[in-house]
Amino acid sequence: MRFLPTFLTRNWTLKLAAFTLAVLLWTLVRVEAPDRQAIPGVPVRVTVSDPEWIISSAPVPAQVQVGFMGPTRGLLRLAANPPVVEMIVERVSGQDTLLTIPSDAVRFPQDAGLTIESIEPASVQISVERKMSRLFPFHVAMVGTLDPSLAFVAHPVAAPSRGRVQGSASAVEQLQRIPLEEIDLSVVRESGRIATSVDFDAMTGFTVTPSDVEVEFRLEQAVDRVFESVPISVEGGAGLVADPATVGVTLHGAGSLVESINPADVRVLVRDPPFPVADTGVVLPVVVQGAPPLVTARATRNTVRVRTGRRIPGGTGR
Repeated sequence: MRFLPTFLTRNWTLKLAAFTLAVLLWTLVRVEAPDRQAIPGVPVRVTVSDPEWIISSAPVPAQVQVGFMGPTRGLLRLAANPPVVEMIVERVSGQDTLLTIPSDAVRFPQDAGLTIESIEPASVQISVERKMSRLFPFHVAMVGTLDPSLAFVAHPVAAPSRGRVQGSASAVEQLQRIPLEEIDLSVVRESGRIATSVDFDAMTGFTVTPSDVEVEFRLEQAVDRVFESVPISVEGGAGLVADPATVGVTLHGAGSLVESINPADVRVLVRDPPFPVADTGVVLPVVVQGAPPLVTARATRNTVRVRTGRRIPGGTGR
């Protein structure tokens, strides 16, 4: 062996043994006996392509156990790529349908060298309903507080005002409106439109078109208007008078709305108590009427004393 390099001939018997062992181990891996493993909790997903039907509830059962056979390294890959059952139903025969799960419906890494030995249970049941499509109004949701210097001229409205909802007939029939994502009023500074979208957390199981809308805000500078002495009427109270007989009223809202109010339309009432009024009278809350929507009305006092007999000029209300 003098023609061979020294690094090959030195301890050549040990090197030959190591090479032989490496070849043996490689051969053992190549002819590795297949292993088996059952994977529980494999989710089942079913979709219906029939345009007239929709799944109304989760499959029963919603999970199955799948038995795999193959090399250990392939089974280990399932930990990083969990299997899932996916089935598409093209034609529906009835509201309750039993589906047999074929092996090719199980999704897993195809290059892992695995085969499916079992699926337990071998079938699932789905419940379907007829699809329904209907128009509903969008509901504008708001949080926070508008800048105190501003006031609404009109209620915020969605544009478009309605959307089309598609879902199961029983679910659609229970709807009344389409909720939108909340808009924070603290960021609204002027009239205009703000983009928002459908609150799909509250619309699970539905398809809504369009899903993106705009909300229109009409704002003006807020103003106050004061009426110094508005007579107080005791509604339905024959022989009863309020003490004091008048009260001041402050109206607050958008300038154009507040200035358009006729003073004669603003009334202050006290409801007739459902019990006899003693000689000393009874303290009752006042109610301000005549303010249009989006305009608030506040009396200078929340209660007055109601007495029997004639009005008392300059009464104290005590």
